[in-house]
Amino acid sequence: GAVALTVALERGAELDLDGLVLAGTGARLAVLDDLLHWLESEFERAVEFLHAPDRLFHDPDERYLSVSREAMYDAGRAVTSRDFHTCHVFDVRDRLGDVDIPALAVIGEHDQLTPPWYHEFLAEGIPDCDLAVVEDAAHLAMLERPEAFNAALGEFFDRL
Repeated sequence: GAVALTVALERGAELDLDGLVLAGTGARLAVLDDLLHWLESEFERAVEFLHAPDRLFHDPDERYLSVSREAMYDAGRAVTSRDFHTCHVFDVRDRLGDVDIPALAVIGEHDQLTPPWYHEFLAEGIPDCDLAVVEDAAHLAMLERPEAFNAALGEFFDRL
């Protein structure tokens, strides 16, 4: 989401984008200090923290938990830690008004990593931005509730 928002702000005009989907993100992506510490010194604890209820998943199938944990371990501590530290310093709150294309902020209703109010802020700050909340999902709503997630995107694409 931060990458997509940055591209829209920095290069949107030259890329002639039709729209922007912002899923599980925010204009500022503060990360819990404890999590940043665990990513550096207690990686297993960080991975388990992220897989607790209502962070990455609301009510996940064990298969998703396993695949997600494995992906984090495969990426490794350094890459995962760098990703979260990069998120922690991301802040474009003062630039949302510069987004000049239609946008959709879509979020799982139970997401504690990028909570719904982050997306409400996007919807209020971006001149043409809709908000879609995927029920019974957390941060990875596109995996937990793909039909509802895709329906929200379909409605957005239909209006472009």
